[in-house]
Amino acid sequence: MKLTIAKYYRIDGSSTQHLGVIPDIQFPSFVDPDEFGESSEPTALPWDQIDGTDYKTYNDLSSIIPRLITSSKERINKNPEFDFINDDIEEYKLSREKRFISLNEDVRRKEKEAAEEKSFTRENDRRKIKGLTLLKKGEVPPDDVDQETDPYLDETSLILSDMIRISSDLTKVH
Repeated sequence: MKLTIAKYYRIDGSSTQHLGVIPDIQFPSFVDPDEFGESSEPTALPWDQIDGTDYKTYNDLSSIIPRLITSSKERINKNPEFDFINDDIEEYKLSREKRFISLNEDVRRKEKEAAEEKSFTRENDRRKIKGLTLLKKGEVPPDDVDQETDPYLDETSLILSDMIRISSDLTKVH
């Protein structure tokens, strides 16, 4: 049983019910908040607002957010890892729409082989991009190769870097 005993309100007085905290820059995601979030529950508490508190913003970034979004989208569109993520998101959406799973062993075996082939091809695509030796069928990637980086974390770092650079350009005296 899930029981809500309190509500969270943001500094401006708005609750997070049904909206959450909406990011200024959104990344591709498998999760649809309307489908999996609290708002998908039939008895979810409604969004509301109370009087906000007095506060002073430290730094208004609204003027640079559009530039940050544009730069991020350009990088994401050129990043093969996000291509893989977007492919996986589409495949996930299609699998959620499937209403049956075959019980035929040959069909299931072919699906498994296709998934393994896709995984093998993707691994070699990644290795090719990094300039590494391609794997042969059945070969396991060596453990000594640098571990995968997180494209979301990498892009977040780049956005932060952009923000610092743009903010410092704006504060320079011309």
